[in-house]
Amino acid sequence: MTPRCTARRSNVIVNTGAVVGHDCVIGDHAHIGPGAILCGEVVIGAESFVAASATIVPTRRVGARTVIAAGAVVVKDIPDDALAMGVPARCVVHRE
Repeated sequence: MTPRCTARRSNVIVNTGAVVGHDCVIGDHAHIGPGAILCGEVVIGAESFVAASATIVPTRRVGARTVIAAGAVVVKDIPDDALAMGVPARCVVHRE
């Protein structure tokens, strides 16, 4: 994690090989998988999971309680309570 990143609260897990760019904000109880890449100014919501080798491009927001599947490339914001997968990532499940 770069010095200008913020883990909002606690219990954040950033696995080996994950890259967290500048000005990223990671919510409470979030989990960043091995080899995941968070480019600059990404916001990860609380209780979210970014799986192995997923990539999130700059300035995107991943909502709370959201899962980003392995290998996904997030190029637009993902809402709360969603499951996103694919290249580019799209929501396949969205709980209300």
